[in-house]
Order: sequence, then C-alpha cells, then structure tokens
Amino acid sequence: MKWINQNIKNKKILVFQIILSLSVVAMELSLPYIEGMMINQLIAKNVVLLYKLLFILVIAFILRMLVSYFSAKINYSYIPQKSIATQNRFVKDFYLKDTFAISKNSPAYLHDRISNDIESFIKYYYSIIPLIIGEGTVMIYVLIFVYNLNKIFFSIFLLLMFIYIIIHLFSQSKLISLGYRLMEMGNHLYGRRTSLYQRLIEIKAKETMQFEYERLQSLSRKLNLLIDKNFICKYFVSSSKLFFSFIIQVVFFVMGGSMIFSGQLTIGYFITVMQYFWRLLTSLDNMMEFGDEYRKMLVAKNRLLELCDLPAANVGEIVVKEISSIAFNDVNIMINGKALYIQPLTFSLTKNNIYQLIGKNGAGKTSLLLTLVGVYKQNYTGEILLNGQQLSSINDLALRNDCISYMLQNEYMQDILVEEYLTTFLTIAEVEKLLDSPTFKPIFTGEKFNLRKKYQSKMSELSGGERQIIQFFVTITKPNTTLLLLDETFANVDSFFDNQLPALFDDLKKNKIIVLITHRMIQNLAQESIFLSAD
Repeated sequence: MKWINQNIKNKKILVFQIILSLSVVAMELSLPYIEGMMINQLIAKNVVLLYKLLFILVIAFILRMLVSYFSAKINYSYIPQKSIATQNRFVKDFYLKDTFAISKNSPAYLHDRISNDIESFIKYYYSIIPLIIGEGTVMIYVLIFVYNLNKIFFSIFLLLMFIYIIIHLFSQSKLISLGYRLMEMGNHLYGRRTSLYQRLIEIKAKETMQFEYERLQSLSRKLNLLIDKNFICKYFVSSSKLFFSFIIQVVFFVMGGSMIFSGQLTIGYFITVMQYFWRLLTSLDNMMEFGDEYRKMLVAKNRLLELCDLPAANVGEIVVKEISSIAFNDVNIMINGKALYIQPLTFSLTKNNIYQLIGKNGAGKTSLLLTLVGVYKQNYTGEILLNGQQLSSINDLALRNDCISYMLQNEYMQDILVEEYLTTFLTIAEVEKLLDSPTFKPIFTGEKFNLRKKYQSKMSELSGGERQIIQFFVTITKPNTTLLLLDETFANVDSFFDNQLPALFDDLKKNKIIVLITHRMIQNLAQESIFLSAD
C-alpha cells in the first residue's frame, strides 16, 4: 500500500477534482428548478422574472464551460501522463525484486497485468471517487427537495433506492469473483497472443501455427465461458433495475397527474420533480456502475499489492569499485533443492587473464555467471569471494553498474536504431573516437563489417551475426569495467572475425578478468579452460 500511496495518489489533484465535480452537480441541480420556474412564469406571463431567470441560465452556462476546461485538463492530460509515469516507475522498482520471484510469470502477462491494474486504480482514484461524491450529493439534494415537496413522492424515491441497493448487494460477491477471473484470464490470453507475435519466425520455420492456434483457442474458450457468466449476472442486475424503475415511474406519473388535476402541484414544479426523478435514476445507475469500478479497483489494488509484496533482492552493503580476484570454493548451484554440478566447483580468477567455461548444454555455465553477478541469489552452497569478500555481503547493484559488463547468450532483440543502442554506455562522439583507435578499427570498421554504416539500421533488421558484433562492441566498451562476461558471443559471427580476436583480447584483458562461454574454439587465444559437468 505504501508504494501506491507514494506513486499514484495525489490528494491535491483529487480534492480539485471533487470541487469540480461538486460545481458541476450544483449547476445540474439548479437547472431543473430554474426551468420549472421559467415554465410557471410563462404561464403567469411574468416577462421580467422570465428574463432574469434566462440571464441566470447564461451565467450558469459560462461557469459550466470554465469548469469543463479544468475537468478535461485533468482527465485527458494529467491522468494519462500520470498513468505513463506510474507504469515506468513500477518497472524501475520491480527490477529490484528477487529474480526467481519475478520470473514465475511470462513478461507479456506481467506487462499487461501491471498496465491494466495501474490504469484501473488511477481511473478510480482520480475520476470515479469525485463522481461518487458528486452523485451522492445529487441523491441527497433530490431526496431533501422531494421530502419538503411531498412525503409520498419521497417514499417512492426511497423505495426505488432500497430496491437498487438490494439488487447490488445480492450480486456483489458474484461480480467481484467473476471480475477477478476475467482480468486474470484476459491477461494470460494477452500474454500468449503476444508470445505468438514474438515467436512468429520460429513458428513459421517449424510450421507449428496450427498447434499454437489450438492452444490460443483453448484459452479463449475458457475466457468466453467467463464472459457469458458475467453477461448473465450483469443482465439480471440491469433487467431487475429496469423492471422496478418502470413500475415506480408509472406510479409516479399517476400520482403526479392527479395532484396537477386537483391543483396541489403546478406544472412547473411537476416538470422539476420529473427531471429530478430521472436524475435520481441516472445517479442510481451511475452508483451501480461505480460499484463495478470499485470492484475492478479492488482487484487491481490487490494484484498490485501482490507484486509489491514480492521479496526484494537482498543487496549487500560493501561497495566494490574494482574486481581483482574471484574465488569459488566448493560451490554448487541449487535448483529446486537439487545440486546442479556432479562435483562442487573450486577455482580462482585473476586479472589480466582470459577463462573459458566448458560444458555441455545445461551444464550450468550461464547459471554460474548469473549467480556471480548477483542476478540469482541464495541459490548456491559453498562460498564465492570477490577480492576476498563474500559475494552475499557485496552491493551487487553497484557491482554490476561499476565493475561488470555482461553480454548474455540470448539478448532480447530491441526495435531501436543501432545508433541509439550504441549510446547505452557512451555518447556517439565517444563511439566514434573508439572506432578510430587501433584496438577497434580493424574489426569494427573493416570491409566485412563497418559499424558506422549500420547507425541508421534497426537492431531488429540486422542478421544474427551483425547483432552479436554490435552487442559485443557495446559490452567491451563499457567504461571502467574490470570483469567481462561473454556468453556465446560469437555463435552467429562469421569465422573471418576469429583471426582478429586474439589481438583484441590481448588489449581487453589488461586489468580485467574475462570469462568466455563459447562452443567455438578461437585459435591463438591464450586462455584457461574450466570444465563444468552437470548431474
């Protein structure tokens, strides 16, 4: 709840919205009375008072236009911007959660769920709450007005409200349950559909669209069943309200007409009461709809709190600015309580050296690196020491930011320009300077591959090998790093690249520890091999 209070709620904007809502209500409630008075003056042929009332209507219209501007400014400018900023902030804070906790759900599902929940909560807080207060004010005013006018009319109005409330209470728990299940199932369907778009090339290559489509349809059928149940429940509510409101309208017309015929009520007052009656019906319907919004908000809030309450990643207190040595002493990675390696790992890494992790697929090479950089935590036995300090006591956020550069095996293909991707850690001016240096020029500006010619290309449009070369460049040029981790960096790169790598790595390893995971042996590259064997 603390995160919601700090990042979503703005009491000043809420209060201003409430003031605007009450201002609109005041004008809406005054209009039926003024119109009724004008009709009475027309019948009485009182021209002077008629023009005075007309002038009041013009003033009310001008005020309504002014209020409308501020209301639109909040609803169509502030609230959408607030939603964008809040979702961005959630991503940043969610990043600090424990990796295992956040990886239990698909990214597409999480994104859709978080976006929907934040938008639902913001809509309720800034738009629905002021409207609830406004509609509540309408109902109180109308009831007071009708009570002073006629006690029988007042009783009819109360009866209608009582019936609406009973219908609402009777259906509330069912609608809340259906609402939660609909949101969850909808998010899962969105996640699965997004996955199809992300894997479109893979699906085409394997020709598995029919299988994927059947899985999608299966989930859709489950969602459709919930939609039908929700329709039945809501139709019962709406038809019940229509039936009872119709009965009461008929009674109201009969009684009102009798009072006009007997001279107990003027036509102007009857029209005013009629408008208030319709306005009360509208308010009751709105309050029932607000009940739906309240249920959505509760679901959204509870789901946001579930994610906010996920355990945070433990961050050590010791800040390391440079890594000079790494020691693994009897280390074994634990997966679901089972040791990954046949034999615990014991080895050391020191500066100015290159190491290659060797093992079959699934041998735990990537898992070891992710544990070393603190992405995976408390998932190993033994001890890992950096500069003689326990890994668990080191601030891994600062460690990754200041000391480590890591190229993962399967980095997500971003839909951005190469030029933008190159500025992850450097400016374009700094990139240009590096490309002119003897270390980088032969590889990255040669005949086979020229990075400068790729600036305006999208990363998603490049071949797998071109993307890996660019990702490799960004990784090795991150400033001030002393640990370089390269996971299958050259898997898709042409072999022409290999002849130039030894000279490059000779320069890169100065004051650095370099760890490679690669199935491709690079000739003439001085390195030490470390063998991993999974159970």
